Amino acid sequence: MKKSFIFNRLLFGGAVLSAVFLVSSRTSHAASTNLIVNPSLETANGSLPANWSQGLWGNNTTAFEYPVAGHTGNAAKVTVTAYTDGDAKWYFDNVPVTAGTVYDFSDWSNASVNTDVSVRFHMADGTDSYAWLGTVPGTNTWTQFYSPITVPTGVVSLTVFHVLGSNGSLMVDDYSLTQFIPGPIDPAGNLVSNPSLETLRGNLPSGWTKGQWGNNTTAFEYPVAGHTGNAAKITMNSHVDGDAKWYFDNVPVTAGTVYDFSDWSNASVNTDVSVRFHMADGTDSYAWLGTVPGTNTWTQFYSPITVPTGVVSLTVFHVLGSNGSLMVDDYSLTQFIPGPIDPAGNLVSNPSLETLRGNLPSGWTKGQWGNNTTTFSYPVAGHTGNAAKITVSAYTDGDAKWHFKDVPVTAGNLYAFSNWSNASADTAVTARVHMTDGTDQYIGLGRLTGTNAWKQFTASFTAPVGAASVSIFHLISAKGTLLVDDYSLLDKGVAPKFAEGMISFTFDDGYRSVYTNGLPILDKAGIKSTQAIITTGTYTDPAYMTKDQVKAMAANGHEIASHSRTHPDLVTLSLAKATTEITGSKSDLLGLGITTTSFMYPLGSYNDSIISLVKGAGYKGARSTDLGYNSPSSDPYRLLSQNVNSDVSIGTIKGWIDKAVADKTWLILTLHEQAVLPNIPDNLYSNDPAILQQTVDYVKSKSMKTVTFGEGVSMLVK
Repeated sequence: MKKSFIFNRLLFGGAVLSAVFLVSSRTSHAASTNLIVNPSLETANGSLPANWSQGLWGNNTTAFEYPVAGHTGNAAKVTVTAYTDGDAKWYFDNVPVTAGTVYDFSDWSNASVNTDVSVRFHMADGTDSYAWLGTVPGTNTWTQFYSPITVPTGVVSLTVFHVLGSNGSLMVDDYSLTQFIPGPIDPAGNLVSNPSLETLRGNLPSGWTKGQWGNNTTAFEYPVAGHTGNAAKITMNSHVDGDAKWYFDNVPVTAGTVYDFSDWSNASVNTDVSVRFHMADGTDSYAWLGTVPGTNTWTQFYSPITVPTGVVSLTVFHVLGSNGSLMVDDYSLTQFIPGPIDPAGNLVSNPSLETLRGNLPSGWTKGQWGNNTTTFSYPVAGHTGNAAKITVSAYTDGDAKWHFKDVPVTAGNLYAFSNWSNASADTAVTARVHMTDGTDQYIGLGRLTGTNAWKQFTASFTAPVGAASVSIFHLISAKGTLLVDDYSLLDKGVAPKFAEGMISFTFDDGYRSVYTNGLPILDKAGIKSTQAIITTGTYTDPAYMTKDQVKAMAANGHEIASHSRTHPDLVTLSLAKATTEITGSKSDLLGLGITTTSFMYPLGSYNDSIISLVKGAGYKGARSTDLGYNSPSSDPYRLLSQNVNSDVSIGTIKGWIDKAVADKTWLILTLHEQAVLPNIPDNLYSNDPAILQQTVDYVKSKSMKTVTFGEGVSMLVK
């Protein structure tokens, strides 16, 4: 029957948890009745053990002996000589079993050659089917074999054949077939049964399976010394493709629910972690969770898992996919339960990062993109208690940030945000607003100077029309470190609105093309602009306005704003040099008889230190190039704008205008040169005057209120 077994292994292999495991002594997972009658063959019935039979087929010469000295007491023996084909075996009487149930089978054997173990299922319709369980090496010593058996649909009873299929001898003894009884669910909510692999089923961790595919040579070991107590190990060599893994039995989960997964591993090479979702329709799908660096030290991995629609259960594969070794231990899968809303109204769950989920702060995620080398650390000592840290050791582009899980917001409401941070480099804060249509919008909230000291940042923003939820990104975009702690996000109710939507036309740098090509369009429409002037080294340059032209604009009602003396990146200067640029430009304009209280950051670059200098110089407001719209509650020194560059279409500009009118917000346009392309020195920061004309025409058609920058600042809530 050996050939029959091989055929039926292919046919029924998916129904049986096939494995070969050889150990000296094991304890079963849970106390359960041995279903085999006379399992140790101690009771005789004539010349046979009671409730046992001999089986022989094929062309061979076979001798059966009973009793012989066994593993304990009596055993039964088979000796085959002159073997051509077939096999011989002792086997116990069929025992009743339940379809769909898992049973633990084991026996002890002593053979001079390799032997095979298979199960014969007896069906309700009177037929039989077979499934191979494993091979036991011939060692001439007593060896225990173990395999779990999952009973297929239609099966009513079974027996197990431990067969000799070649010249040699085989003795069998001490059989066991017990129903597998899973351990209790962890009282702390861990859904993984036997999560630390402490309990054995035969010579496997109870509730666990080993898996291997592809072209590689793999050895599985259990138990080995673990992170705590036992662990399971994989060693791979001669890898061409494929992988190997230990994994726990599927656990039921609820679609749409978030679960926290973690494990501990010790590997000599990088390993990967994926989740296998089992669907209600019987199919499986997979999702990658992350990579764990090979460090030869015990390392905890953590990932949240959001269960997709249609999923009914899952398991997690921590896989070894190259030559090397991997040990796994201490698994956890728990349902994520958000913390209570702060009674003071703080919308951020776990705002001070005190509560852990695996090795992350509960309710928080780390994010990184671009070309940089970044390390995330948690927990570290914080402003109060724990904090989260980012270290960027090599930077080309991109950013990194810790951010809390999105919280629902109400469109049109005002939200006040604050947090504490400690950074060695300049950082920025941005609100990521998730819209009801599935898209994201970003609102720049501010930038901070790196001072290596804890400081508080505060800002407010209005949730735009169509907003569904928000998270705040405090991000680092340079080499250095950033620690964050003590977040607060408060809903202040319906945001104040302007009586109507407003627009300001602001022009940077004082290009002469604005005077010659732009102002006639604005003057004809009765629109007064704000002109941000560089006050040193430009008046004699033919590309820029003269002093007389600047004074003429002011006399004609256009606002003159400061744009610094020489247009540097202010945040790169010493405070003394930045002060000279900011206060000196104000004095220079006063020398032309022009008083200004408006400042436009050169290059749009600023941080909290520059804001302090601008305030100290007597300016009432300052415009950045951070994108967005302004409300009466906007910070007058972090005012947002939309940049009208050469790659912006009139359709996009009309969209900005429509939104400002609908939301009753203040739209500030940032423009530069006004010259027909390509007859300009810098194409990106220039526009064909035709775009300006179409914009003015559209503003007039909407009867939209136009204000200078200073007029808009005066309308903000102080």
